[in-house]
Amino acid sequence: MLEYAPKGLVGVLTPQANTTVEAEFSILKPPSIGLITSRLTSKKPTINSRLIEYINQIDNNLEEFANAPLKTVLFACTGASYFFESTEEKEYLKKISSRRGYPIISATTAICDALNVIKPKKIGIISPYNDKLHNKAMSYWKKIPYNIKVIKRLKQKKNNFHPIYTIQTSTTKNCLYEIESENCDLILFLGTGLPTLPSILDNKSNLIVISANLCLIWRTCLIIEKQKPSQKNLKEWYTGIKWRKRFFSLVSM
Repeated sequence: MLEYAPKGLVGVLTPQANTTVEAEFSILKPPSIGLITSRLTSKKPTINSRLIEYINQIDNNLEEFANAPLKTVLFACTGASYFFESTEEKEYLKKISSRRGYPIISATTAICDALNVIKPKKIGIISPYNDKLHNKAMSYWKKIPYNIKVIKRLKQKKNNFHPIYTIQTSTTKNCLYEIESENCDLILFLGTGLPTLPSILDNKSNLIVISANLCLIWRTCLIIEKQKPSQKNLKEWYTGIKWRKRFFSLVSM
């Protein structure tokens, strides 16, 4: 019904200064799917307090979409989910979804769906967070029923406007190379604000490399196509089959 979204329109909730989500989604998503965005805003002084406020304002932010015919909404803020227990997060989003009439997928639930179809034996995690949020994140991820073998942290530059959004591809690639020797079978990039697509495409090992944004778009397409998560349909995303051409038409590595 929509000129620029013949297969469906998707709402995106992302933090106020996030410069990565829309850029990566524009590459990852098929042209037949449209996106509209609402910014999660907060004047709280710390990242952690802002993340908690983002959770509390989800329902209010959805009002900004009015009666747009949404197929689903993506909560593209991985850090906020670390302040939930996993069951609390699902129940909270389920209640809002029930009132709104469309599913709401968080970055962490999309990642968990990916892990559940891959069933990795050994996971390597790459974390872009500061100390406090990193500790919250590790507490969250260590509860999943999979073996986290190695955790690497990306170095942040404190003089940038945001320590995550400005991490360079060279840094993420170097971290990826370091983990390749750790005998993992899957590497997970955390954070929707961390630029990851060049690093995923540059992966020449047998490792599976996934990110929050990649998992979110994968789940979006499954909802629109009415498909269930599987190893086969996820592989088309982490190998770049679904989006490689769009990446090179828009970005030079």
